[in-house]
Amino acid sequence: MSRGKSQLLLIICGAIVILYTFAHMKTSPPSGTALQDKLTGDECLCRYKNVSYDFCYHLPQNRSINGRRFNCNFAPYLDSLDLLQSEQLIDLSDEDLPTPAFVTAMSENHYYEGLTLVILSIAYMRKLWPRQKLIVYDLGLSSNSAENLKGKCFVEVREFPFNKYPPYVKRLLEYRWKPILIASGSQEFDYSTLPCKELIETILQKNTDPEIEKIALALKSKLPQEVADAVDSEKRERSIVICGLPECGMDRPLLERQKNLEEKVAGILDVLKVDCLPEVVFRMGTYNETRPRLVKVVLPSRSHWLKALANAHALRRTDYRNVYVRKSMTAAERARDYELRQQARERNQGKPTREWVVYKGELKHISDLPRKPVEGNK
Repeated sequence: MSRGKSQLLLIICGAIVILYTFAHMKTSPPSGTALQDKLTGDECLCRYKNVSYDFCYHLPQNRSINGRRFNCNFAPYLDSLDLLQSEQLIDLSDEDLPTPAFVTAMSENHYYEGLTLVILSIAYMRKLWPRQKLIVYDLGLSSNSAENLKGKCFVEVREFPFNKYPPYVKRLLEYRWKPILIASGSQEFDYSTLPCKELIETILQKNTDPEIEKIALALKSKLPQEVADAVDSEKRERSIVICGLPECGMDRPLLERQKNLEEKVAGILDVLKVDCLPEVVFRMGTYNETRPRLVKVVLPSRSHWLKALANAHALRRTDYRNVYVRKSMTAAERARDYELRQQARERNQGKPTREWVVYKGELKHISDLPRKPVEGNK
């Protein structure tokens, strides 16, 4: 790798590490609150939207010592990035910090270095934030490279808004885009990562309408069971069940058994062309020496779930020919599925080939099926 490429990769890595703290550190932001400091002179002030802001850097130890005022023409850009008001800052001394945002950027000539960074970043992020996304800003990627990134788990590709800034920001080797990238990332907060209780508390804290407060409190009292049901339903809608997957004996240590299971599931997902590691993998029920237990696999998204079921027929042509994949179902759905299969067996009885099958929760004649199976290798 050339020296220039190595430097760029290090810079991008650094951006990810310092992203969430750089724009929020409590030093001396350009803020209206700084006007209350008597040491702020007129030479430091910028007027924007009828508010005066301190555009000078002051030494924290001695605020009477300051640098030259930054260009007041930058005020609209700072405003668009929420960097004018001190209320947007986060106190780094507070242990209860919000979930960080992870952001990087790349151009086409550094795509492969950036792709390596993306893969490694996601692997490490998943250990602490299993569903945290990585935002990748497109600084000039080809359409193929951008589409490839979009196919990665928990990766969101955004086009960098060069049109909002002066033309010189497009000169990538000057890295003027980087502080904008960091500031943009600091605005990111994924409320979906908060538990329901904290979401409601956040609404109550930010709300000033008494009627909204009543609604939020009523919602708070009703949510627990409904949320639990919704969470179970959401997970089930992206979960598959693997049948017939051999398991090692219970005499093996737990970690060894789990590793063995995860490796087998990874092999099956490779066959199914699911380019993503599952969130959760576990066996269900009590161990039985005569028959392997079912395996529950929770996938990261509905799209991966659909791909797994659509490609389940591919298992027939591999060493997993005796392994079957189906969607996860509720007790009622399983009872209905069993009933339909019984009907299919009765209709197929005495026939030389199987003519009736259960397809997408319905009893179907094989002549009514599409040529390519999409619901599993049943």
